[in-house]
Amino acid sequence: MHQMAIFTHTVFHIEPHSHMQGRTMKTQELTIEGMSCGHCVMHVKKELSKLSGLTIENIEIGKARVQIDESQVNFERMAKAVEEAGYRLVSAS
Repeated sequence: MHQMAIFTHTVFHIEPHSHMQGRTMKTQELTIEGMSCGHCVMHVKKELSKLSGLTIENIEIGKARVQIDESQVNFERMAKAVEEAGYRLVSAS
């Protein structure tokens, strides 16, 4: 008898946190120093995702694009999160 394997594909769509709906979000391009690999990306993503008022759009080696609620998140809070991951936030624009 032959066995048949069934594979499924799961897609995750990330919705904004409910407390951010209806608020004006600002896109920030972050430049991050010291990242060199995929593990670096994971560490930065983990720390930034802890910030209330911030939604991650994309993270790559050396940079990230995030949406922030400026009433909750500022450069200093993002810099501290990146520092907790072991890297340095150089700029946000």
